[in-house]
Amino acid sequence: MVTLANQHSAPRTSKIRLVERSIYSNRHVFTEVNRRNGVLTDGDCEILNEYYEWSCQLPIFKLDLIVYLRSTPEVCVKRIRRRQRTGEDTMSIEFLREVHRLHEEWLLGKYSEYCLAPVVIFDTSGSLDNVTSTYFERKDEILCKVLV
Repeated sequence: MVTLANQHSAPRTSKIRLVERSIYSNRHVFTEVNRRNGVLTDGDCEILNEYYEWSCQLPIFKLDLIVYLRSTPEVCVKRIRRRQRTGEDTMSIEFLREVHRLHEEWLLGKYSEYCLAPVVIFDTSGSLDNVTSTYFERKDEILCKVLV
């Protein structure tokens, strides 16, 4: 979470700041999956949750929009294997299914009341060309109509 805090608090170089992960996804997805898998204890989660609650009060963590790049775990695992990044080679389909399920619950499902910003969904299961054309069609919506 410290890395996320550092990324959010870095000096702004433009009107828009896009972040791959936030303290929100860290809390509602990755902390939870690590708790369920036994990587984090309940005590660890309690400390992380207190930090999360405190961080949510800071202006640097305010969200205007969440862009959910939605895909299936099966498509994700194929893309991960194809790009061959160090550290991703041990990521299992079961882990990706759990991350997917937790994102769905947090952003769209039974825990969506904890989602503190509007959600724009991109179906990214298709080709890169389709994703790119969808981005350009919805660019104003994604960038909150800010001219960059």
